Amino acid sequence: MTSESEGHLVSDHRVIPNYIYRRIGMAFVAIAFLVGAVYAGYAYYALPSIVAVQDEQLLTSIIDQLEGAVGKEVFSIVPNAPSTITVPPPPVVSVDELRRDLMAARDDLPALEYTEAPSLYAMPVGDVTYLEYLSTVTPEIQTPLYQMHVELRNLTKQFNQQYPQVTVASRIGEPELALFTELANDAAGALSVYPSLNVVEARFVSEVLALQFPSEAAFFRDFANNFINEGVMYGHYTITEAMSASALADTYLMAARQNPETAVVFQSLE
Repeated sequence: MTSESEGHLVSDHRVIPNYIYRRIGMAFVAIAFLVGAVYAGYAYYALPSIVAVQDEQLLTSIIDQLEGAVGKEVFSIVPNAPSTITVPPPPVVSVDELRRDLMAARDDLPALEYTEAPSLYAMPVGDVTYLEYLSTVTPEIQTPLYQMHVELRNLTKQFNQQYPQVTVASRIGEPELALFTELANDAAGALSVYPSLNVVEARFVSEVLALQFPSEAAFFRDFANNFINEGVMYGHYTITEAMSASALADTYLMAARQNPETAVVFQSLE
């Protein structure tokens, strides 16, 4: 049996005991584990955010091109949207109540599979993502869908200007809790969450896909709801604020379906 005093020769003929080698090996294993944990943490939190930003940038670039072609302030599908669609003022909630509700919502974070839904625009539509789906539909459907994205964004931004509202996390003095990229600014240039454009687009995307693929409607709505709920858990907006944003998307879609010029689009989706 080899004793603890036995070991290995080094260049000057001294002997390093085996137990030192074992300790060195354990140290390397610990370092490797630590490096792996740090990378895993980066992949878990940073990579999904990077994917979300990339997807958002891609859709934004497409919408910017469309706005350049048709005019940024043109509401061709729901022409009277700016004057007829309304959003109630955000509710007044105390900081203590906001903090209490946010901490209660964050209790669900351990069960949240954040990496499964890094981006709304990566929502699976069969074997492709929503962005890829948009690129493959016929122009008769594609152009109106992009235009509806444009109109909903401009409509939402008008309300962001009317109702400046920063994230719940910022309102309670802990802005670092908010991990999402908000999509719109208020009049002062701060990121605005009332109504949250993230929520508006999530609702819009899920309802359009549910219309075209009714057998998968529950999946699309669940995906969107999970995405919206993440925003609540990470302190972007309250549940009540999210409900107002969802109602905005529903009201817009209802008006769009009543437009004879775009009714054929919805009939094609069904």
